[in-house]
Amino acid sequence: MDSIFNKAKWFGIPTYGGHLAVFWTIVMLALLSVIEVAALWKLARLLAKSAGLEHILSMISATGVDCPPEDYLERYILTSHGFLIHDYEYSLWLAIPIFIISKSATILWNFQDLIIILMSMGLSSRYRRLNNFVREVVESESEVLAEKKVGMENVYYYNEL
Repeated sequence: MDSIFNKAKWFGIPTYGGHLAVFWTIVMLALLSVIEVAALWKLARLLAKSAGLEHILSMISATGVDCPPEDYLERYILTSHGFLIHDYEYSLWLAIPIFIISKSATILWNFQDLIIILMSMGLSSRYRRLNNFVREVVESESEVLAEKKVGMENVYYYNEL
């Protein structure tokens, strides 16, 4: 048993008295954390690029492709945020804050959707593991009950002799 624990030190499981094992565990945890953060950062960048492209295409579709670049912001603000300002109230100083707040709200909305998706995936995984555990417990109890019945039949058979 001691040889198993001595070998386990090299896989990041510290045992009593092993300073090298504790140091190795900290190094492994740090490396795994860096790998996890790097993977999440790549995923976040990909999602940000995809969401940005989707939003740009949505903005182009809202204004139309025939819109000249100098009139684009005015047409976009009046088309997509017409409930905030009328045509005669439009000014560039009003359009820029509306545009920035609109983009911030879109980013937050996408982030909330992503959080909901990730939480749903986590809960789904948790319930799947719980169902598998319950299935294993029921199967093992069924086997135990089946063995007990076989054992009782043997006892009855022995009593008949």
